[in-house]
Amino acid sequence: MRIAMIVAAAGLALAACNTTTETANTGSAEYQALLKDCQARGGELKPITGGLPAANDSANYACEFKGASPRTTG
Repeated sequence: MRIAMIVAAAGLALAACNTTTETANTGSAEYQALLKDCQARGGELKPITGGLPAANDSANYACEFKGASPRTTG
């Protein structure tokens, strides 16, 4: 009986690790897409401070522009 419980616990632990890895990879891809889009618009991706971290990177980072607006034309 103990062996069955240990095997079940180990299986749950491995499943949790696998889910975390997949989530981290997705988050990394989302972050890279946000970074690329922000840099293409001439901004700098900065973390949003003062709040609780959200599950998605688009709620944790903001594209910051310094100087003139990116929509300003000469």
